[in-house]
Amino acid sequence: MAIESWYKKDKERRAQGQSVFNYCLKNNLRVNQWYYWQKKSKQKQNDFVELKVTPASPLLIKSPRGWSIELHRDCDIDFLKRLSDILL
Repeated sequence: MAIESWYKKDKERRAQGQSVFNYCLKNNLRVNQWYYWQKKSKQKQNDFVELKVTPASPLLIKSPRGWSIELHRDCDIDFLKRLSDILL
């Protein structure tokens, strides 16, 4: 299972409101593999990519988990600091 596949399965599991154990049982997945990929996903979250943004364009951040954030150039710096504390 690739990390992107795990994100998709985790999103599906959460939407169904199932526990990891029940989801794995229903979908013929091994629970220990599930937690392995969960750990890998947390490590991947710490990867950074350098971005170059022009002043006129908003910055769109998309998560592999399905959420996104659009930041405009007049975004408050204190808000960005609080957001980074939450996400990281």
